[in-house]
Amino acid sequence: MASQQFDTLLVNLCYSEHEFNRSLESYCSALKTELGSHRFLDTTGVLENSTKYSQDLLKLYTFDTNFKARRSATNRFVEYISKLSDFKFSNETHIREYTINKFPLYWLTDISEKHPLHHILFNSFYFDELFEVVLKATNFKQVIFLLPRDKFFYCECLKSYFTNRYKNIIFQAVSTGTYMRTVRETLSFVRKNYKEHCIFLKEYKQQKFKLVETPSTKNIFLTYLGYTWKPEKKIDFVLNGINSVLESTALYVPLIYNWKDIKEWKEVWDTKYFKAMPGKLDWLFLMLKYYNVVKRIEKISDEHQLINNGPVSPYALKKELHFALEYKFYMLKNHVWLSNYFKKVENCNVFYQDEYYNFGRLVSHAINTQGNNRSLGFQHGMIREDHAVYALTEVEMNGKNPMPSPNYFITWGKYFQDLICKRAESLRKKSSDCSKSKFV
Repeated sequence: MASQQFDTLLVNLCYSEHEFNRSLESYCSALKTELGSHRFLDTTGVLENSTKYSQDLLKLYTFDTNFKARRSATNRFVEYISKLSDFKFSNETHIREYTINKFPLYWLTDISEKHPLHHILFNSFYFDELFEVVLKATNFKQVIFLLPRDKFFYCECLKSYFTNRYKNIIFQAVSTGTYMRTVRETLSFVRKNYKEHCIFLKEYKQQKFKLVETPSTKNIFLTYLGYTWKPEKKIDFVLNGINSVLESTALYVPLIYNWKDIKEWKEVWDTKYFKAMPGKLDWLFLMLKYYNVVKRIEKISDEHQLINNGPVSPYALKKELHFALEYKFYMLKNHVWLSNYFKKVENCNVFYQDEYYNFGRLVSHAINTQGNNRSLGFQHGMIREDHAVYALTEVEMNGKNPMPSPNYFITWGKYFQDLICKRAESLRKKSSDCSKSKFV
């Protein structure tokens, strides 16, 4: 690639063009002079087909001719986050000790999920791997990172991390995000949410639903209403294939992101699940626990030194916990509902997917800590080496409050089983390829 000369490299870490435009506008409006000679470096692919930036656009993957840098970035991403999962703040509190209903909130954070398309850290490592190659080809003098608004708390981290590594380059980081609820605002949220739930319960009880006593089947499929559930065929398109190897037909139970959509479930309801809907007292306890853990997290010191010389600070981890509480509250609601349900169900095989994603971890926790049932995750799509959600480590799966996971994980074959167990051999006894039916 021929060498070019310009002043500024604007690195996109956003996952939508709209978000990128907002960050770019924020940076440009703060400048007292013209932007000057520049190029955009897209790390996420969202500018790939943009005509607006095509003249000045560079694509990070084009500098990685044999994808060696991507493999290295994946390994660094996985191992670094694995170590973060065992981090203690300066108050000597382990990051996994912040819990609601005994569920460790760390496992609800974006960073713990390790999805390369949902967290800026992967592309930060990828850019780091190719930094010298990009510099040689472009001769830039300064780098501006453009971050999504929900990751504003990484601006200082990235600036410090890259400044420490590359002394002759100027680094800045920009995001339009600045806000998360204060403790006082959280109290207002708690009061408002409790009132809203009481109103919802009244409307819920007035609805006419088709109820059925829990069938004798020992197999339950948790299906995502509006996603994997196909009402026209009355099947979950991912889990339906398992029916062919089961001795009895499974009972479908809906997982509902937005409870206002509850009436969209047109099938019969398992009476035990229907009655497990959290009541006023359940909700009051949840909201009190929510408020108390927000207060605990707020007391963590805002420390900006980098952890293990990587691009994350204790302050960023604190904000990851705050973000999970503020934006993934619907998952905590479902956790209460599922926990109530599995107290009432005994000796069932419970099948579900997305078991190593945030929501799936809550499902695993609810099944495994209540009643006497077996949780069985099922591979729902292709898994590659760089799909870091499935790059599980012994550190994450063991120790204090380990990642909640299914009792068994059923893969499409031995290749995928080996991939899952690559960094955590202890998972082998909890996994099986689908050609073996002993787990079903």
